[in-house]
Amino acid sequence: MIIDGMLPILLVFFCGFLLAQLNFFSLSAAKEINRMVFFFGMPLVGISMLTTADFSLFNNLLLFSYLISQLITGFLGGFLAYYIWKFDLKSAALVGMSTALANHLLFILPIAENIFSGYIIDQISAIIVVDVIVITFIVTLILEYASLKRISIQNLAKRMLSIPLVIGVIIGIALAITSTEVPNMINSFLDFSYASAAPMALFALGITLAKSDLTKNTNFIISISLIKVVVHPIFLLIIAIGFVQISVSDLKPALMVATAPCGAMVLVFAAAYEVDPKPLAPLVVVSFLLSLPGVALTLLI
Repeated sequence: MIIDGMLPILLVFFCGFLLAQLNFFSLSAAKEINRMVFFFGMPLVGISMLTTADFSLFNNLLLFSYLISQLITGFLGGFLAYYIWKFDLKSAALVGMSTALANHLLFILPIAENIFSGYIIDQISAIIVVDVIVITFIVTLILEYASLKRISIQNLAKRMLSIPLVIGVIIGIALAITSTEVPNMINSFLDFSYASAAPMALFALGITLAKSDLTKNTNFIISISLIKVVVHPIFLLIIAIGFVQISVSDLKPALMVATAPCGAMVLVFAAAYEVDPKPLAPLVVVSFLLSLPGVALTLLI
């Protein structure tokens, strides 16, 4: 199961790493690939995923447990960045986002689709929807306040609607709720384009690893990465099993996401709010490497 689920995904990552080591690709190439994924692939993933999702199958207790554990983890990451590592408020908010927002759309979901169907896929899709709407809104709210010292509903709306994945999720939800029949031609386009997003993102991540210096701020990078891939799953287990009383088998999709690495969307927010991305970029790479044992373990549950 682990080989079938993870090896095809990891091979794409290692191909990017190897070709970058051989100087076929540079860091600037990885940035351009990521732009394609963010502005083209991710919104189409959101639309394709939600037009086929059955909202009645979403496990609300699981979603609640995951959201609470996610908020606690994000607060912990942001708190440590602000008070221990002395980041400014905007940078600390993005560190909190990196510990809260997992790379589920382009890493965990493709792995799950390789080996599972039904319940697992439905719940991961539900978590992605909640993440995109709730976590993105909270981080945008904090960044708007840190930038302008006031909250403007108009600015919030503009910022949210400037994120392609948010637009994709909104369109997908609207199509699903209204039971709109999507033409076969459009479905074929979505499926064809959607399939490119995850491989390109993983390939770019391999390039980034090959061309990045990960020897600076190692205490910060490793600490925040471990909060994401180790502490978050622990919080989730405590909340879901200890308080909400969800079985481990029902909790599996949320555990898969909780063990996932930091999402790369934090770098897009850094660019939008003029925050230095240098402390944030290594988190995406290092947390990816540290997440592999935990993701493999959750597949065996």
